[in-house]
Amino acid sequence: MKEKYLKIKKKKEKDIPPRQGGKYTGFGNKPLHTSHDNQNDSLAEFQKKKKDYQQGWNYFLISTVYSFNDNIIKLTSNAVRDPNFTQNIENHAESF
Repeated sequence: MKEKYLKIKKKKEKDIPPRQGGKYTGFGNKPLHTSHDNQNDSLAEFQKKKKDYQQGWNYFLISTVYSFNDNIIKLTSNAVRDPNFTQNIENHAESF
């Protein structure tokens, strides 16, 4: 009787719930994943990390460019357009 029960138990699938004829794996436990599932999970995790990394660099570069534009380019452009620009440079050079 015991051997018959063990044979039936070994034939049960682990991927379906016990009420549908699958193997009981314990309360709250999930069925074991196959190596194919693990590869897909690893690939999906890698792609998510890659996407997060790219978004982080994208945000960093955009904020750096805007900051550089606001703090350097616009100020320099305004200073060069000043009608007294050459006079200011001459006065500054004389102070040395």
